Amino acid sequence: MKWKYIVVTLGAIMVIAFLASNQIEMRRRGAENFKKFEQASIKGQLDRVYYEDRCVAFTLKNGEKYVFAPFKAYRLKFFDTTYNPSFNKIAAQGDSIIKQPCSDTLYLKKDTITYRFTFTE
Repeated sequence: MKWKYIVVTLGAIMVIAFLASNQIEMRRRGAENFKKFEQASIKGQLDRVYYEDRCVAFTLKNGEKYVFAPFKAYRLKFFDTTYNPSFNKIAAQGDSIIKQPCSDTLYLKKDTITYRFTFTE
């Protein structure tokens, strides 16, 4: 009877340790991804847009990969604030991306419309 409690306790400790280490690793990766994205000067065409680590990731045609957490955008044309699309819903292969180093804004040019996205760590 005593062994059952020991085994259950050890199992619970192992599960908690696994979850804690996984959370620490995700936060570390998130901080690295944000630092790379925040310091980057990005100018190119999108090749692929997808999710990674609960954030939006994209790859440019030149092979560079970035991960970030965008807020919703608004169209710069006529400063339309009523239409707030999410990045992954409107970004597509061939769209242009521009971001200056240490800027909190990323521009997505799709056909004749430019969208402005801000982001967070």
